[in-house]
Amino acid sequence: ALSAPAGGQPVAATAPLVLLYCGLTICSDGCSQLQSALWGRLSFRITQRVSLRLFEHLHALSLRWHLNRKTGEVLAVMNQGVGAVATLLQVATFSISATLLELVLTSA
Repeated sequence: ALSAPAGGQPVAATAPLVLLYCGLTICSDGCSQLQSALWGRLSFRITQRVSLRLFEHLHALSLRWHLNRKTGEVLAVMNQGVGAVATLLQVATFSISATLLELVLTSA
């Protein structure tokens, strides 16, 4: 049999703990990958809807507004705004709501 290291548990007793740790790490990575895959599809839909609403709004503006603006500046602001909406929703969904859920579960 395996002998215990100086002042510690036998090696045979720590092997299940190491295997459990490895299994939990693999499960954690799998959940993270699943979250990324599901969020990618949802983020695409959200970005598409926001972009369409923004495009409709720009078309509704007067010709004078369009003539007084530079197209490149408008497009840059549009891209930044749409990206910011997706980022804000991702942070709210996965960071803030998870923290609030953890607070509720630990305080109850």
